[in-house]
Amino acid sequence: MELIGGFTIMLILLGLCAAAALLSLPMLVWGLHRRIEQSLVTLERLEERTARIEQYITHHPPPLPDKRQG
Repeated sequence: MELIGGFTIMLILLGLCAAAALLSLPMLVWGLHRRIEQSLVTLERLEERTARIEQYITHHPPPLPDKRQG
């Protein structure tokens, strides 16, 4: 009888742990999804800024150094 009681308590505890994991899983997935979306937006902004900087550099060459200063 003690064996069945211990087995029942073990199953109840495992069930509670599994339920907690399954209930928290959607929140973890949504949080991860939100972070990935924010990272993608940040990467898109950085890509746009890099493209603008590259375009500026190609259209505006750097000034030549003044040889009179040396």
